[in-house]
Amino acid sequence: MQSSQQLDSITQSLKKEFKSQSEDVKNCIENCLNCHKACEQLISYCLQKGGKHADRKHIELLLCCADICRTSAHFMMWNSDLHSRVCQVCAEVCLKCAVDCEQMSEDATMKACAELCRVCVESCQSMSRHTHH
Repeated sequence: MQSSQQLDSITQSLKKEFKSQSEDVKNCIENCLNCHKACEQLISYCLQKGGKHADRKHIELLLCCADICRTSAHFMMWNSDLHSRVCQVCAEVCLKCAVDCEQMSEDATMKACAELCRVCVESCQSMSRHTHH
């Protein structure tokens, strides 16, 4: 029972911390999570489409983008002193992913993912210029 109470205490503390974060940080977290979800969902879509959509390098880039976006969001949620550095890497990976998806922009799904990646690039570049909040 004690570990459950400790977990509840930690959860409450994190919720208070999240409420105190700036709107820029909250928006960046949301953009990262949206990009994460889009890239993860796009993986199965691309594998089903086949051809250039299922190219190994493209799928790996989607996996990397999804993972770094989730990691970046977590670092901001946890108020890590390193979040600005993680956001910088996230912006780089998202930009590569956007450019790669834009190579198939005749496909509306790919174009939409590229747009979400670019939104994430902008937010993360902004966050990477900030120090710990």
